[in-house]
Amino acid sequence: MPYRTLARATGVALGNIKNIILGLKQAGFILQINEKEMVLQNKRSLLERWIAGYKETLKPLLLIGKYILNKPEALMNLDTFPVRAGETVWGCEPVVWVQPRYLTRCWMGKS
Repeated sequence: MPYRTLARATGVALGNIKNIILGLKQAGFILQINEKEMVLQNKRSLLERWIAGYKETLKPLLLIGKYILNKPEALMNLDTFPVRAGETVWGCEPVVWVQPRYLTRCWMGKS
């Protein structure tokens, strides 16, 4: 694909595509076929390297915090749980765990 197409498809800035391709070439993951064609090779090795890098570099930066409810029993009735508009956000996992009837709404992306 042309760099612009890659940038759009991946959500990566166009200016970064050239550097990423160059890095992949230098690491032996891209084979240049001709002036306009390249082939991604050693995909399994690249995936293993990405997994290791994610675990060591990116994942530790993703943890914002851990939170504990003062009254966990309050989760047993989410209909009366104190929610502040614009401040309280729930993912589907805790909601469905406590109130399975909300499963359809979570799958549909509704609050």
